[in-house]
Amino acid sequence: MVVARLDRPTRVRFKLKKQAHPLVDGYNVILGLPQVKDIFQRDKETPRDQLGRIARNIHDANGMRVMVFDGSGVDHEIVRPGKELTFSFLFSATSSTADNVIVDLLANARRSTAVTVVTKDQVIVHAALEHGATVMGPEEFLSWADTSDGEEGARAARTRSGEEDGFG
Repeated sequence: MVVARLDRPTRVRFKLKKQAHPLVDGYNVILGLPQVKDIFQRDKETPRDQLGRIARNIHDANGMRVMVFDGSGVDHEIVRPGKELTFSFLFSATSSTADNVIVDLLANARRSTAVTVVTKDQVIVHAALEHGATVMGPEEFLSWADTSDGEEGARAARTRSGEEDGFG
């Protein structure tokens, strides 16, 4: 059990592993990103879509499973914005919270040390650290996505240039 009080999420630099599983505390992350937070007051769907695009960069560039968690819904509901089974939004039931779902998933994970939890919520931070997961704040998540987007673009450019050479 972690007894140290954390004023903000522990930022851990790490080498990404192919089997890492980011769990994103959706509304918490949205409210932690100023560029999306303002829109959230008027419209909840647009910020969710923006968060999905941010997470998609990580998914596509790293080939990692990404699940984005948001609270609300009659039953637990999984929504897949694309064809991949590895990229999902999980909406918690009204009888639960996204926090409870994340804590339950951490507790039941086969390898919680391969999980990265993205949140500023101190309860979730403590739970993640107790289970050996890595914790990342919203701004670091955004940086990770930007880096992933740049890497994916560079890979695509190399592929295109290689194809052009073969056909030239």
